[in-house]
Amino acid sequence: ALFTQSGGNVTLSNTGANENYGNFDLESGRQLILSSSTLNNTGTFNLNGAVISGTGTLVNSGGGTIAGRGTISSNFNNDGGVLLVENGTTNVTKAFSNSGLIQLTSATANLTGGAITNTGSIEGRGNVGNNIANSGIIEAIGGTLTLGGTVNNNTGGLMTASTGNKLLVTKGM
Repeated sequence: ALFTQSGGNVTLSNTGANENYGNFDLESGRQLILSSSTLNNTGTFNLNGAVISGTGTLVNSGGGTIAGRGTISSNFNNDGGVLLVENGTTNVTKAFSNSGLIQLTSATANLTGGAITNTGSIEGRGNVGNNIANSGIIEAIGGTLTLGGTVNNNTGGLMTASTGNKLLVTKGM
């Protein structure tokens, strides 16, 4: 299935189960508004410079991918899915939990916004500006991974960079 947003904002306001198993292509400069609704993603969301907003919750479950530049200002939980941060900025404005994978794919990949409670994995190269409470894995792969927020590496947390890679923690731990 494919949903392509075109020409306006889209509001999801029902109270039943809302699932995405296919492809959801948002339109640059537009909004997907989750009005008190929860949307469970096990497909692919292409942010394309759009905004996911509202009082509802976007849950990125196992098998789900959210990719590209854009903003998530609704409640958000990366519950086993992949948050793919490519060239440009992905802004998740509220604090969120990550039990899946946050993958940064280039030196110009930039994740910003609310604090991250990480029990999954944050990996790649680029910049994470969020504060992080880490009980999972943070790993530099393919170059320098810069952590621009405050990092608390809790019991069980692992921060690593293999030969040829660098993990740069600018505000300390």
